[in-house]
Amino acid sequence: MSTKQIKDRKIIMNLVKAIKSRECVDDPNNQFYGEIDYHLDSTSDFYHESYHDEARKEDSKYRLDQVRKKSIGSNNYKQKYQSIQSIGIDEEVVSVKNFDPHSHFEADTLDGNSRIIISEDVEAADTDGNTKVDVPHFIITNKKLGDIVRRKKKFFQNKMNDHLPHSGSEPEEIKEYIREEIAAASNPEAKPFKTALIDEVHEMVCNSKTRSTVSGWVTEIYNERKQQNAGIVCWKPQAKRWRLVRKLLEQSGIPDIKNNWCETTGLEHSVYTIHSKSTIGGNIEKDLGTIIVNKEYHNETKPAINIFFTTARSKESLYDAQLKAFKKLEAVEKKYNFYDYTFTIGQVKGQTSGTLLTKADVENNIKKLEEENSKVVELRAVNIK
Repeated sequence: MSTKQIKDRKIIMNLVKAIKSRECVDDPNNQFYGEIDYHLDSTSDFYHESYHDEARKEDSKYRLDQVRKKSIGSNNYKQKYQSIQSIGIDEEVVSVKNFDPHSHFEADTLDGNSRIIISEDVEAADTDGNTKVDVPHFIITNKKLGDIVRRKKKFFQNKMNDHLPHSGSEPEEIKEYIREEIAAASNPEAKPFKTALIDEVHEMVCNSKTRSTVSGWVTEIYNERKQQNAGIVCWKPQAKRWRLVRKLLEQSGIPDIKNNWCETTGLEHSVYTIHSKSTIGGNIEKDLGTIIVNKEYHNETKPAINIFFTTARSKESLYDAQLKAFKKLEAVEKKYNFYDYTFTIGQVKGQTSGTLLTKADVENNIKKLEEENSKVVELRAVNIK
């Protein structure tokens, strides 16, 4: 990691500290004093393309850059909704001034986006229209500082989210950041880079995650790369996998799949309970245990679909893991009827990748691989002669 990157990271960490303490606007001796303005705005001053219409866009002043899906709505974040309902927004949202003369927006809001959307829900819940939520708002007006924040945007956003152990960024968000940093590195296999990456990510989430957890995430992403290089498609990234699973299920012919999704993304379905997990770490067993408990308490009433994948790094180990998982599920199904449909996701590039496979398909793939290996052995024997 270059000296400039390390310097930028240190600036971001000092900035986050100054924002959270309000020293950036309260203490004339703070390094960021005079570079950040304080505003008190209305929710209607902010616009997000996925949540608002063109009329709202024309009347707004700020563009919402990031809205964390799991933070939106009173059902998913009841505690945050109730807090805003009772005391309003208690922490400033943060924007960076927009210096583009062609842009309609005065600034881009990088942190606090979900608080604004949830505040709109709170306002809308008052049918009399008497509830208005003020938005305390810091705007970074210094162009040089703003450029650093934009350049290290995800680091800044994740660090701003790193409050308490229960209130950090989602692990998948952090892992996606790790993937992007590795992909952008000139020498990602160098040990100094790996160490610096672990240090950087841990600094982002040190209030909510241990260094060993971060190190495990980095190792996981490097294993994904090895898997990809071996011709095995990795379906570990959740959003990528869920998009594929939705598409494959809609093509599968299973009744009532289409037009019954609860959201535009994710696997929540009004007719089926859909499980999509890796075979490692006891995930299958954990799902089975959850189903047993839910059925005992009559909370599991919908038919279930299980679509698993593996993290193997060769065809042999991939097929072996797939078959073992099918056999494990079959053994349990003899006593408990858990899943109405069970598949694995094909992961061999150029062959089964991106398809739903049954146990019979996996057994057929094993047979084909054994035949291929046998031919290679015979050919080598002939060449030796």
